[in-house]
Amino acid sequence: MKKVLMSVATAGALFAQNLSFMPYGAYINYSDSIRDDAYILGLYGSDKVDRLLLEGGLEYMHIDYKPSAAQDYYKQSTLTMMGTYYYQNNWAFKGGVVNIWSKTDQSSTNYDNVFKLAAQYYEYLKYNIEGALYYSNYDNFDVYQGTLKAGQNFLIEEFANNSFYIEAGINQIRISKKGYAPKQNYTNFDLRFDIYDPAWMASFKASMGKSAYKVANDGWIVYNLGEEYKYSVGVQWTYYIDRSSSLKVGYTRSKFNENTPKDSNADVFLLSFARAF
Repeated sequence: MKKVLMSVATAGALFAQNLSFMPYGAYINYSDSIRDDAYILGLYGSDKVDRLLLEGGLEYMHIDYKPSAAQDYYKQSTLTMMGTYYYQNNWAFKGGVVNIWSKTDQSSTNYDNVFKLAAQYYEYLKYNIEGALYYSNYDNFDVYQGTLKAGQNFLIEEFANNSFYIEAGINQIRISKKGYAPKQNYTNFDLRFDIYDPAWMASFKASMGKSAYKVANDGWIVYNLGEEYKYSVGVQWTYYIDRSSSLKVGYTRSKFNENTPKDSNADVFLLSFARAF
């Protein structure tokens, strides 16, 4: 897994104040795996200039392996750059690149990258429809992914300040060569359910259907290590301290296979703080 759980939802609620920063950290505990545990440290930032939203992220990840594994550790650094242009009042055009440098105790530094292009049509606080294309460039093969998703907002009439949001998406993944995952073609589904309150937000996410080398969360999560994922479920809770600050905690559980007879699990614990200026 190249990037983990860098969700822009916390900072996204503060975009109206333009410049935002969000440091975050995560701890990953593996079970029934050749991996022992991992940690992630990152910094996300965004700025809105007229109709252009600029986003960037720096992240470091370190995975420790168990003594029985062929390697001792895996580490990576990631630089992500994204941009969104809002056209008129109903369109958003998105693009970006994820730059990934990785290394193990048995290899020199390797460089991979992922490119994104997307278009979204939306009615503010009502609904949105988005199509995205991702191209992942690895050393000896490429991965192509098309994603189509749609979301709908609902107002809770009994509570004038509350609402909820439902989103569903489908991902079609094509790996250019055999041997880098159990299959070359995958179809995967995503579900998301958010509840909004003036003081907090709760988010529930699920990924269903097998996948490998998937790009998720609008390009902020990239899976690159060749595992075949079976499913993923997660919950995040954001507390708005004031109009400029928020605190988020999250938990995600994933089941995947490392080309072994038994499936493995990953439990991810996330903590982040966002501040807008």
